[in-house]
Amino acid sequence: MTENNGHHNGIALLRNVMSMVTLVQRVVDRRPNLPGMACYFGPSGYGKSSAATYAANVFDAYQVQIQSTWTKKTLCQAILRDLGIEPERQVADMVTQIAAEIGSTRRPLLIDEADYLVERDLVQIVRDIYEASDGSPPAMPSALPCCPASARSVSAARPKRWRRAANMPCR
Repeated sequence: MTENNGHHNGIALLRNVMSMVTLVQRVVDRRPNLPGMACYFGPSGYGKSSAATYAANVFDAYQVQIQSTWTKKTLCQAILRDLGIEPERQVADMVTQIAAEIGSTRRPLLIDEADYLVERDLVQIVRDIYEASDGSPPAMPSALPCCPASARSVSAARPKRWRRAANMPCR
């Protein structure tokens, strides 16, 4: 972000875009003892997905946009496609593949439409990936653009030690 004219490569640096960038930066730069997952939430139409795409470009992050019909296997396959890795057959093996790649590259993983993580009971897979990658900074920061109700559900699904992770509303 070298320009100060309020635009960067044709994208207006709106408050929501900058707050998403700030959230990812906070997670990436966190101290080792702090959680590495975050949830960026707000009402529909506030630009969370656009902000996630922008942040993915700024941080060279992996990015996956979940769909309502996805299963654990579909989620893992999509993440592996974004990582450029041929998926194994079993979900457990795919989780290991994802964690190894994210742990070694130390690049963030942004998961868009995270409310489907809750609806489809996929939150645990994301936690498994995070924990298997050792959650070391910034091994697995996940910014989860989602709606406020899902933010509460995602937060409740985290272990107590993770509840200090950043949850930033989109305004």
